[in-house]
Amino acid sequence: QDLSEALPLQLERDFLIIREQNAEGEVLLSIKQLEINQIWENLIELQEGGQSFQVRVIGTNKGGVTVDVQSLRGFIPRSHLLAKDNLESLVDQVLTVNFLELDQEKKKIVMSQRLASQSAGFSKLVVGQLIEGNVAGVKPFGVFVDLEGLTGLLHITQVSQKRVDSLSTIFAQGNLVKAMIVDLDEGRKRISLSTKVLENYPGEMLEKIDEVMESADARAERARKALPQLQ
Repeated sequence: QDLSEALPLQLERDFLIIREQNAEGEVLLSIKQLEINQIWENLIELQEGGQSFQVRVIGTNKGGVTVDVQSLRGFIPRSHLLAKDNLESLVDQVLTVNFLELDQEKKKIVMSQRLASQSAGFSKLVVGQLIEGNVAGVKPFGVFVDLEGLTGLLHITQVSQKRVDSLSTIFAQGNLVKAMIVDLDEGRKRISLSTKVLENYPGEMLEKIDEVMESADARAERARKALPQLQ
């Protein structure tokens, strides 16, 4: 573009001083650097607000993909992509992401598609909601339930109104579980679950877990009314 067209005489606009006045009285100005600084300010606002945003994939490497972030270059590690196997297929795709790291001084922009997906999924959850998922792990203190990208915890004290001695005798990895959400911590992305609120009597989960799961939807309606007392 011709300079006289880009900067016609009498045009008023902002510039960034990138070199102070020299012996000849000349000052070096930059429009591009000013625009870059404004982009960084926009990105910092997005990060502080915890907002998800969209980027376009422009390349790949062994560690992940490079993306265009409002004309700056960013990076998404492979471990923070939803599709990790064929990175080349992601080129030119638009992904929704959250920030992992933003450092203007180091010119470092690292993002996560996985965190953005989790945030979107978390926003759809409410206390009192009946969820369904597969057991992802059984620990002495509780059962982890996979909720399509999110993970809920069914603590041992929330399994039954009767004392539970061993979770491994009730649950196994891969089991389908229905449970009610009794607490949500959005900041920590923690989802607390309960099956004891679905019981008709203390210990039913230990004796007739299949019946509890089969009629969980009807039981959940009743449980919502008593939820504060049973937590």
